[in-house]
Amino acid sequence: HYRRIFDFNSTILSESDSLNNLINEKIIEDIVSKNQRIFLAHHKCNPYEQYKNISFHKIEDYDNALNIINSNFKKFSAASIRYNKENCCYFYNMFILPKEDFFEYCEFIFGVLFKLKEQTNFLNRNIQEVRLFGYIAERLMGIYFTELKARKANYKEFPMFYCRDKIKKERLVPLYTDSIKLCFSVDNLYIIYLYATIVSIIQHSTSDQKYEIFLLYSNLDANKVNYFYDLQRDNIFIRFIKIDEYVDKIDYNFFVDRHATIAAYYRLFIPEIFLNFDKVLYLDCDLIACDDIKNIYNTNIQNHIIAATKDPCLISDLNENPGFMNYCINELELENPLNYFQSGVMLFNIKKCIQFNLFDKCIKKIKKIKKPVFWDQDILNSVLQDNVKFLKLECNVEWTFFEHEDRLKKYLSLDMYKEYGYAYSNPIVLHYNGFKPWSHPHLPKADIWWHYARQTPFYEEILFKNIKDNVLKNLPSNHVNLIHVKPCGAVEKVKSHLSFKLGKEILSIKENKLKILALPFTLIFITIKHKISNSIYKLILNSNPNLKSLPLSHYSDYHEALKIQNYLSYRLGNLLVKHPFTFIFRVSRVYREWKKGK
Repeated sequence: HYRRIFDFNSTILSESDSLNNLINEKIIEDIVSKNQRIFLAHHKCNPYEQYKNISFHKIEDYDNALNIINSNFKKFSAASIRYNKENCCYFYNMFILPKEDFFEYCEFIFGVLFKLKEQTNFLNRNIQEVRLFGYIAERLMGIYFTELKARKANYKEFPMFYCRDKIKKERLVPLYTDSIKLCFSVDNLYIIYLYATIVSIIQHSTSDQKYEIFLLYSNLDANKVNYFYDLQRDNIFIRFIKIDEYVDKIDYNFFVDRHATIAAYYRLFIPEIFLNFDKVLYLDCDLIACDDIKNIYNTNIQNHIIAATKDPCLISDLNENPGFMNYCINELELENPLNYFQSGVMLFNIKKCIQFNLFDKCIKKIKKIKKPVFWDQDILNSVLQDNVKFLKLECNVEWTFFEHEDRLKKYLSLDMYKEYGYAYSNPIVLHYNGFKPWSHPHLPKADIWWHYARQTPFYEEILFKNIKDNVLKNLPSNHVNLIHVKPCGAVEKVKSHLSFKLGKEILSIKENKLKILALPFTLIFITIKHKISNSIYKLILNSNPNLKSLPLSHYSDYHEALKIQNYLSYRLGNLLVKHPFTFIFRVSRVYREWKKGK
C-alpha cells in the first residue's frame, strides 16, 4: 500500500533506520514459507462504528454492502456479522495469500462491489465520498480474513512500516544565486493579511535587486493564491511550497492555542525545505516592511545558525514575572533568559542549521516541553541559545511599545529601553504581534498597515471580517439575531421585515391581555432595534456591495414567503409601518380584507 510495507522483523523502526532489514529477500522468503497467509496487524476498533463515525463515509453504503453479502454471498454472512461485532479492524488492503485464497477473495469483494455500484447514487457526493468502493473494499477484506480464521487457516499478523524516508521531496533550487530569499508560513486565516506584507516589501525593494518569495502552506483557497502571482515583477518571484510531505512525517500533534495555528511551526522545516540554499530570511505574515528588506538579509551570519532580534517586551515580562522566569530557566532550560529572541524575523544560515541538526533537535524539544507558552518561538530559543546573532531592534519592531511603555521603563535596562524607543521611531520592519491592526485600527501605527491593506484585492474582505468579528459579536445577541447578512431564503427574509415583527407582537396580546398595556412601548422598542440592525447591515454593504441579498422572487421558497405576507400579523404590521398615526382607524378594514381573502 502507498508508502506502507510489512515490517517482517516486527520492530518499530525510526525514520533514520535502514530499510534493508525490511526489504530483504531472504527474510521475506523465510517468513512466507513458514506462514501461508500474512495479514497486516489489526487495529483495535469496531469496523462498523469506525466507518460510521468518519465524516466522509456514508454508513448506508456499508449497510448496502452488508445486505448484498447476506443476500448474494451467504457463505460469508456469518463472518460479516462476526467481523462487525468484534473490536478488530484490518486496513490498507495489505496481505499475502495463496493463489486459491486470492482468487476467492477477488471473486468475493468484486462481486459485492459491482452489485453495490448498481445501487449507489453518486449525485452530490464530494471527492472523498465518491471513493466509497476503496473504503468498502478494506472492510470486505476484513470480512474475508474473518472467514479464513473461522476455517482455522494458518496465518500470522505483522506490523506496518511507513516509508517516510522514501518520499520524493521537492528539492528547491534558487532561481538566482544573488537574489534575496524570503520565506513565509501561511494558512487561510492569514493569507489576506500576508498580501499587505508583500506589497510593503515590493514597494521598498530595489529595482536592480532580485527577490525570491516562498510561501509555505498546507491548504489554501486557490482563488486567493492566484492574486499573489499578480505581484510578480521582473525582479520579484513568488512560489508556493506545499509543506504536507514534511509535516506528515512527524508523528506528533503540535501544540497550538489562542491565535496560533499549525502554520506557526512551518518555519522549523526551513532547513530541510531549503537544503540547496545558503540563507533564507523568514518573516511572519503580520508585519510591514518600512525599508528595503535586503538590509536584514545581507547580514553576515557565517558563524551563526540564525540571526534574530531580542524580544524587549518578553524580556520585560521576565523581569516582572518570576513565574515566567522560572519557566524559561526550568522548562526551556535557558542559560540566559534575557537573551530571549523574537522569532517573527529570522535569518537562517542553512548549512549551519543542517550541521547543527536543528530540525531534529527542535522536534525532540517539542516532545519534551509538550505545551510551550509561545509555541515554536520557545522551542527555537531553547534549542538555539548561544548560536544566535542578535540583529538591531529596528529589524523587528514590536508595535505594542505604546501599550507596554511604562512597564518597559521599569523592567528593561536603560540601554535596551533607549534602543527599543529608537527602533520604534525608525523601523525597518514593523511587527504587529499581539493586537492586530485589522481588529484595532485605532491604535498607534495601525494606519501604516492599513495603508498597504488598501492596496490589496482583499481590502473589502478585511473590512467586512473586521466588522463581523469585532463589531457584531459585541452587540447584544437579540440585536445580532436581527441582522441578516446572508439570508437563507425568502421566508427568513420576510420574517426579518419590520412589518412581520410588529404584527407578530400585536397579535401576541391574544394570549396575554395584560400585554396591551405595554404594547406601545414594545412596538417602539422593536422599531428601534430594527433600525439599528438595518444601519449595521448598510455599513456592511458599503464595505462589500456583493453581499446585497437577492429579490424575493430569486429564492426557491418565494411562494411560501408570499403566504407569510398575507398573514394577518404581517398585514397589521405593514399597516402600522405605513400609517402609524391612523393605524387604529384602519385596523377593521384590514381585518375584513384578510378575512375575506382567507
